[in-house]
Amino acid sequence: MIIYKCIISEDEMFSDIFPIKETAIFYEVEGKVVTTTSGDIDDSLIGGNASTEEQAETTDVSVTSGVNIVLYSKLQETTYDKKSYLAHIKAYLKRCVTPCLAVLSFYIDWHTLKGCSGAPSQAFPFLFSIKAKMQETNPERVEQFMLDANNEVKKLLQGGFKDLQFFIGESLNTDGMVAILDYREDNVTPFMRFFKDGVRPEKC
Repeated sequence: MIIYKCIISEDEMFSDIFPIKETAIFYEVEGKVVTTTSGDIDDSLIGGNASTEEQAETTDVSVTSGVNIVLYSKLQETTYDKKSYLAHIKAYLKRCVTPCLAVLSFYIDWHTLKGCSGAPSQAFPFLFSIKAKMQETNPERVEQFMLDANNEVKKLLQGGFKDLQFFIGESLNTDGMVAILDYREDNVTPFMRFFKDGVRPEKC
């Protein structure tokens, strides 16, 4: 099995037990909505016999429903709105000091985004964290990554943003990967987007 860890937080984000599709910038990982039960232990498996014991002991049972990708990697949901996102990204772009970083400022159509009210305030800091890592390990990839990332994030902003959910790793490191949960056209099948350049595969 291969697990994919965030290059910033080292949290496990997903694994290849799920169907994975690659796009220019994302791994799209398809999941299912499931219900899991923990603590539900059959007495016979632990040597008990409720019919003969004077007092049967009970075990706490916890039932959890959710997307299996989220449950498997213990991802933690977080929330964003466009107002805080736009305030963040405008300030962030002012700190762009290299041509690659300035790509975002040039390509984003702020007139299209004007007046919108909701988006992930931490997605772009993560992209630039990836960019910094990439400059060390794969510098020739930087410019194309920034272009692709800009285009994909712009699509998210202009699409059904209000229907998206956002998740970070188990450690709650907000500097790390922000995964995006969406649903296919059938409104039943969940899938998650993970930035390809933001995870590292490991065999286990």
